[in-house]
Order: sequence, then structure tokens, then C-alpha cells
Amino acid sequence: MNWEAIGEVAGALVVVISVIYLAPQVRQNTATDRAEAMRTFSIEVARQFGEWRYLRL
Repeated sequence: MNWEAIGEVAGALVVVISVIYLAPQVRQNTATDRAEAMRTFSIEVARQFGEWRYLRL
């Protein structure tokens, strides 16, 4: 048996399984980060709008 070849194939399988496992997690994390950025942006715009409204009076 060629143990080096078996080790390379096993290593490649582990890498592929890891990528398959991590891809959805990265996608979910990206979606969460975007939602949080939009929430922060919305809060900041609302806060700025409130300040501008009071400055005009």
C-alpha cells in the first residue's frame, strides 16, 4: 500500500468537508454583519435627522 497517497487523499477529503461545513457559516455571518450594519446606519440616520430637526427650530 502506498501510505503517502492514502494520506494525501484523506487530507484532501478533510479539506473538502471543512469547506462544505464552513461555507454556510460564512454566508450566515455575512448576512448577520450586513443586517447589523444596516441597523446601525438606520439608527444613526434617525439620530442625525432628530438633531437636524431640533436645529431648524
